[in-house]
Amino acid sequence: MDETLDVHRGVLYIAGATGPVFCVTEKWIREKLHLTKNPLENIQSLVLPGGYSDKITHLGRSLLSFTQLRHLDLSRNALESLQGLEHLEQLESLNIYYNKISSLKDLYLLHHNSKLIELDLRLNPVTHHEPDYRLFLIHMLLHLRTLDERAVVDSDRKAAIMHFTTAQACLPDAQPDVRTGKPNCSEQQKKHGALHAEMVHTIAPHQGIDASL
Repeated sequence: MDETLDVHRGVLYIAGATGPVFCVTEKWIREKLHLTKNPLENIQSLVLPGGYSDKITHLGRSLLSFTQLRHLDLSRNALESLQGLEHLEQLESLNIYYNKISSLKDLYLLHHNSKLIELDLRLNPVTHHEPDYRLFLIHMLLHLRTLDERAVVDSDRKAAIMHFTTAQACLPDAQPDVRTGKPNCSEQQKKHGALHAEMVHTIAPHQGIDASL
């Protein structure tokens, strides 16, 4: 894979299978937001919406110094991955409206950001391809209060817990067999379900929520 670094702009372009990649760097962020003299570890809010010519596809190591970041706006970019957010342990609000996040595997990376209260994923492919993405995130992020501009309430948490403690939860498209009542799954559905089950199994159990309510 070929890589080219534009020294003046601090942007790394990688020629990938799906086209050129805009992997933003710390230098680019500093210059774009005029942060050349600011200690990045003190910054708590960062707004980097995509523009006509600059749409971030990968974060790389660009946010490593923003250790106290609480609010991050990456809306209207072209993010294909959430790698690069793992170390932001103080992050409370994340806006990735209108990006290219496409699977639950991508969303699973957010389990590192356990303090997330507000998350906006609207107009990402995952919201259309994964019918249970909302329950998955509510199950994983215990402090989440707002998802896609909709409040997360106790009934949502109960539904998420129940959804991921049933066999059919991991097989959302499976129809029950009329004789056995068990999900009648294709091989593709079984693989899809196994991925769900593997990720959900590693999520920490909920504390203080009674699923029997």
